Amino acid sequence: MIPPFKQQQTDWDMSFNEVDAKGVKQPHNDPLVIMLNIEGFNTKRILVDNGNLADIINLPTFQQLKLDPMRLHSFDSPLVNFSGDRVYPKGIVTLTVTVGTYPRQLTRQLDFLVVDCLSSYNVIIGKPT
Repeated sequence: MIPPFKQQQTDWDMSFNEVDAKGVKQPHNDPLVIMLNIEGFNTKRILVDNGNLADIINLPTFQQLKLDPMRLHSFDSPLVNFSGDRVYPKGIVTLTVTVGTYPRQLTRQLDFLVVDCLSSYNVIIGKPT
């Protein structure tokens, strides 16, 4: 099991209101796709997937962030992707993630599995986060 946060939990929740839904035709069943600051870079196309039990970053995104491959630690358990195929992560890495805007901003250290597979998303944030 991967710990969702390496820092103390807070009472803050990520929430959305009517202003955030501007331009969205209701009712909808579209996926929730957000932007987060990861390691100091604004990272787009992040899928929030409450059915996923891990946080995942794609290898090309990991490389675009110019992160040192030496930060990867081994991770031997396979994942199952959307098509049902098994995917073996390249490793696990702890990254600094900031959500929100000042003054309601929160920074955490999160563990991400690094995978090398095709995806429409750069990152998938799972249920624990």
